Amino acid sequence: MQKLVAYSGENVDFSHGKSMYKNPMESVIFSPLIYSIPSKRSRIHAPFPFTHQIFKKQKTTIEILPDECLFEIFKRLYGTQERSSCASVSKHWLNLLSTIHSHEFTNSPTQTSNKSRFLQGKKATDVRLSAIAIGTNSQLGSLSINGNKVNGVTNFGLKAIANGCPSLKNLSLSNLSSISDEGIIEISKNCRNLEKIDFSQIPISNKSLISIAKNCPKLKSISVTNCPQVTDEGITTLLSSLTYSLMKLNLESLNISDMSLAVIGHYGLEITNLTLTGLKNVTEKGFWVMGSGQGLQKLTSLTIDSCHGVTDLGLESLGRGCPNLKKFSLFKSAFLSDNGIVSFAKFTVSLDTLFLSECHRITQHGVFGIINESKLKNLTLESCYGIKDPGIGIGIQFPCSNSVKSVSIRNCPNLTDKTVSELCKIHGGTLEVLNLDGCTSITDSSSISVASECLVLSELDVSGTGITDSGVEALASVTK
Repeated sequence: MQKLVAYSGENVDFSHGKSMYKNPMESVIFSPLIYSIPSKRSRIHAPFPFTHQIFKKQKTTIEILPDECLFEIFKRLYGTQERSSCASVSKHWLNLLSTIHSHEFTNSPTQTSNKSRFLQGKKATDVRLSAIAIGTNSQLGSLSINGNKVNGVTNFGLKAIANGCPSLKNLSLSNLSSISDEGIIEISKNCRNLEKIDFSQIPISNKSLISIAKNCPKLKSISVTNCPQVTDEGITTLLSSLTYSLMKLNLESLNISDMSLAVIGHYGLEITNLTLTGLKNVTEKGFWVMGSGQGLQKLTSLTIDSCHGVTDLGLESLGRGCPNLKKFSLFKSAFLSDNGIVSFAKFTVSLDTLFLSECHRITQHGVFGIINESKLKNLTLESCYGIKDPGIGIGIQFPCSNSVKSVSIRNCPNLTDKTVSELCKIHGGTLEVLNLDGCTSITDSSSISVASECLVLSELDVSGTGITDSGVEALASVTK
């Protein structure tokens, strides 16, 4: 101990690696009592910089949850307001909510159909359809979408409607170039209450119609327009499957043949309204077979436009097969003559309204024959250039037992005063409405005939005719 106290530190080598004790045992005894300066550590280079960000606490967000978890959460949302609020958070949430079927919600809403929506042009997008599917709370009853060549409606949007709108009854789709059979099939599978469908200029095929026939037993009305991929297969499947429900059918500009018309004539047992337009592949045989099928007994309204297969033989067959027809409209028929239209009128004993446009082989003989061979009340002739003077006496050969009340002969430049005078003499006692608009050959003579013969007339249109002020004065001077 005396050595330790008297120790001055002189002449001692403290160089690196040498001990300060001469006796090794002293290091063992006194090392716990001696404070020694630690040697300098070597610099350590960290593989990453130390900043305050590494210690920053991460924010907790629901967005980190996988879609499966969000799906389960969304299914338990109580009502429309809650679902709409979640859908407005982000497009991702909106799309996820739109994929949930209405029956998958824990609190499924009552399925009614008291709401309707219409989207047109740029407003027709998948996002809006998804919002409609969520916001209407399974109560959407009617949906109409009229797009354009560049639109945002795809199969995704249609699937959103299929998932969220099971009570949909009326569906109208037109001018949508980005959809396909896939979207229509989803709707038909999930919206089984569909009653009315209108397809126009959309790229669908027979697959869509076959799916509709299979899954929509309540369908009452369907219109298919300008869908070139639809052929006889789709139409025949549709008609044969919906024999006892389909009441209205409109087919326009389709690649169908006589086969489809034959099926309509056989399976259209409940059809009351039928419209056929621009069916270029349908021939006389198709119309003849459709009438011969005897399946259109309940048909009350028939419209045929721009179908070259309409002839005297085909129209007569239709008259035989449609005894309860009340309204018939025919446009642009190049082959129908007086014989065909008069024969048609003989068999359609319930016919009360007839509209003929651009049927140039129809003459005044046919006009008087139609009126006198049927119980016709309303007759309209438009742009029928075959109406002219020769042989006008045919109307006198029939007893005046009909009750025609309205005659409209418009834009028939060959109609003259003689035909008008004959018409007024025979049917002036019941005629209430007379329209001669655009018949340029009509003169004051016709106004005198009208004034003297049409005693119960309440409406007269002579605009675009040759009637002058004198003719108008003659009409005004008549005392009722």
